[in-house]
Amino acid sequence: MEEAQSQKPTLLNIFRWITSTIGALLLSFCLLSNILVFVLSIPDGSWAFPIFVLPANFICMTSGMDYWIGDDPFRRWAYCISNIIVTVLLLVIALDYGLSHNYTTPLGFFAAILLPILVILYSFRTALKKKTCVESMAEISPSLPRSSVRLWLRAAIRILCLLSICCVLFESWHRSILFFYHWFMIPNIYFSNQVRNQIILSILSAILLAKFVKTEFVQWKPSLD
Repeated sequence: MEEAQSQKPTLLNIFRWITSTIGALLLSFCLLSNILVFVLSIPDGSWAFPIFVLPANFICMTSGMDYWIGDDPFRRWAYCISNIIVTVLLLVIALDYGLSHNYTTPLGFFAAILLPILVILYSFRTALKKKTCVESMAEISPSLPRSSVRLWLRAAIRILCLLSICCVLFESWHRSILFFYHWFMIPNIYFSNQVRNQIILSILSAILLAKFVKTEFVQWKPSLD
């Protein structure tokens, strides 16, 4: 009886780790798909805020993912490896599609190669570090207890992450709602892969926002000193 009770938390932790890893993989896939579709100028509906699509998705794939993977080293390496796999698959497919249909410009081609490389480098750096960027921001250095520059930098990164997550959430929900509206109004509408990505992203970005709120507003406790 005691052995069964001791195995329950372990099995529950394994299940949470697996679901969180799969969620990180799907989130990386959807965010990178948005980036490549945008920079390669592949026609896929209209964006609600096109000027914010690229920076919001890029920030969510880097600093925003710290709120998802947390302090688990295995999850960090899974995030790094999944970024490499997702980048190779999506980059080959997107570049082939964009070049074959003459959608890609030289600047878009360069951005489609550079941005995924930057994401991979960031994820590799995160996997090697003992602490994520979010965890480092949460700690106050004893040598700089009153550094206003450092505090403003931490606050700026948090605000950028929050705005980026909200932008991705609103964009994905906006496009998903438009699709379902057209689906009910227009018979035999095409259910594209990008629409599937937006539906999945609308769910995962809501979970990412909940993780952000939990990390920044629930677990954080100000010092009494």
